[in-house]
Amino acid sequence: MVYGVVVLNMLHRFFSVLLFVVCFANVAYSSDERFMVEVDVDVVDVDASKARERAMSEANRASFNEVVKRITTTDGAAKLAEMTDAQLINFIKEVGVRQEKYSDVRYIATLNVVIHEDMLKQYMKERNIPMLIQSNRKVLLIPIFREFEADRPLLWESSNQWKIAFDNADLNKTINFVNLPSNSTNYSIIDADKALAMDGMALDKLMRANGVDDVYVLDAVFDG
Repeated sequence: MVYGVVVLNMLHRFFSVLLFVVCFANVAYSSDERFMVEVDVDVVDVDASKARERAMSEANRASFNEVVKRITTTDGAAKLAEMTDAQLINFIKEVGVRQEKYSDVRYIATLNVVIHEDMLKQYMKERNIPMLIQSNRKVLLIPIFREFEADRPLLWESSNQWKIAFDNADLNKTINFVNLPSNSTNYSIIDADKALAMDGMALDKLMRANGVDDVYVLDAVFDG
């Protein structure tokens, strides 16, 4: 289970929104290319060995910083950038050399660096650093509405103003958001209580029934 957030267009000024995301990996899921970086290095030092060592360290740092810019918010990236080199090295999964040249004191290369995806996601989750979703994944939205915190949560009811707002909104198309269709199949799979409880079996079944990669449960409470 992976948690993350994504910025939505403002749909209703009177709602305060709490977003939870549950991402269930499909069997055919492939590695996220955002964790792969090509980086050029050109370092001069007292000898070629030292230059190469420093170049690798710089490449690791540059690649890591590039990856975190792709997968989290500005604040999240700033927090991750505080890692020491000793900490950061644990997140380097692979370094491949595409081409390299060196002299007695200089090292020049083009490197392919792969950041350890699962390890970094787990690290971010433990520290509540938000994870931005891939833009090419289909995300099903489940809008849950309560007028007050203590109220019974609403999903399919006609008084669910939050779902009505989403159904009538022009969603951000940089991410393929999918509104939850009101049909008998979905009625039988999910209700407000199951959604808020993050019922894994129900959400997984819902994803398969609607052909999506991820599902967001959006708990909206009217703020007055």
